[in-house]
Formats: sequence, C-alpha cells, structure tokens
Amino acid sequence: MLLVVDVGNTNTVVGVFDGKQGRAGEVRAHWRLETRARRTADEYAATLHELFTLAGLPWQIEGGMIATVVPPALFAVEQFFERHLKIRPLVVGP
Repeated sequence: MLLVVDVGNTNTVVGVFDGKQGRAGEVRAHWRLETRARRTADEYAATLHELFTLAGLPWQIEGGMIATVVPPALFAVEQFFERHLKIRPLVVGP
C-alpha cells in the first residue's frame, strides 16, 4: 500500500492506496486532520495507526509521498515515514 500525506494550511489529508510504488491503485481510505506545524512524528504514528485499525487496514506501507505548503510541518512527517515506517518518502513542495 502507498501512503500519501498532503499538508495544507488548514488540513492535512492522508490517503491510502492499493498498489506498489510507481503504480496507480484504488483509494482504500482517506482522512482529514487539523494541520499543526508542531505535531511530532510520534503523534502522526499514533494517530494514523489508530485510523488504520479503525478502517480495518493492515499497517503495511510499502511507499509514500508528502506534499506540503507548510514547510515547518515537513520535518515531522518525514521523520514519521523514516522512523515508524522505515520508508523514505517522495517529497513535493517547498
């Protein structure tokens, strides 16, 4: 599965797609969180793990992407991918 995170000024939208990196897939789930530039990587992990559980999805992410217009939030999202998912995400944005 692929995890895509779009960090906007007001909301952070997270989507989970079937398929492998480099291949399009169907949306399995998506969520909208309040954007908080000071949210930590551990907070992303705890929140998203719970959302995966509630949606009945396995916590098995094979690739990821981050898009952001909020540069201060980028570090925590990247750290979440690298520390908690062991993935280096593709980053799009400033």
